[in-house]
Amino acid sequence: MAPCTLCYDQCLPAPECGRGRPGPLQVHADIAFVVDGFRGVGANLYRAALTLVDAMLDELEVARQPSMSPHGACVALVTHMASGFWPGEGRCPVLECFHLTAYGHQTQMQRSVREAAGHLLWEAPALGHALEWTLQKVLLAALLLQRAQVLFAIMASETSSWDGRS
Repeated sequence: MAPCTLCYDQCLPAPECGRGRPGPLQVHADIAFVVDGFRGVGANLYRAALTLVDAMLDELEVARQPSMSPHGACVALVTHMASGFWPGEGRCPVLECFHLTAYGHQTQMQRSVREAAGHLLWEAPALGHALEWTLQKVLLAALLLQRAQVLFAIMASETSSWDGRS
C-alpha cells in the first residue's frame, strides 16, 4: 500500500503526504474482508470494524466490471459466523455480505457494509473455518487468478475450542 493512503489523517496529515487528500488507490487485487461477528465482541466493536471496512472502500478504486476487468479492486465482505454452523454438517461457516463480483461501485458495497452492521451477532466463533472458507471459496475461486489477493481479517475474539486447526 502506498504511504498516506489508508492512514491519512484529515486533521493532522503527515508532512510527507502533502496538503491535498490522496486519490483512490489504484490497486489491481481481489480483497476479502473477514469481520469478527461473534456476540462476545460486542455490537460497538463489531460496528467499528465495519466502519473501518467502509472507510477503506473510500480509498480504493473499485473495478467497474469485477467479473471481467483486470483493473481496480474486487472486494468481498464476510462476517463469521453464520447461525447454526457446526463442522462437518455441510453448512457455510460465514455470512457472505457480498462476493468479489457482486458490485462494480463502492457505494453499493458501502450500503451492504452498513446493512451488515444491523445483523445479529452469533455465538461460538469458528475463526479457522471462517478464514479457510474465505480463502477457498472467495480468493482461490476468483475468476481472474493473475490478480494479487489480499485477506484482511479483523478479529477481536478467540476461536471456539472445537474449531481446531484449520
